[in-house]
Amino acid sequence: MMGSSGQTEDEKKMSEALSKVAEEHGIESVTAIALAYVMAKAPNVFPLVGGRKVEHLKDNIQALSIRLTQKQIEYLESVRPFEVGFPNNFIGEDPKVTGVAMGLLGAAAPMAWVKAPKAIGHE
Repeated sequence: MMGSSGQTEDEKKMSEALSKVAEEHGIESVTAIALAYVMAKAPNVFPLVGGRKVEHLKDNIQALSIRLTQKQIEYLESVRPFEVGFPNNFIGEDPKVTGVAMGLLGAAAPMAWVKAPKAIGHE
């Protein structure tokens, strides 16, 4: 809101990486690739970005049909690691995803966790 109007160097690098993956899929929308990436990394997350224009809605819908390969996901993560955000960056990852309890939950008692299925955008 009060920040600079331009992209940071990290944002420029990620935009270029998303553009490269978009070319591999034969599309122009880096937004659709970014949404597909988030869906591949975070289970039970259905991101919607923008909604003021019809083009935004089309990008959101297009992202649902995109499946990134493991190689593409690793490439995007090599540019910048994926950050789940709050609250997971505060309390730790979901034990159903990692298979291990962390932090206070892990210190409370030994527990066994059954891993949840992968995110819907993941192969």
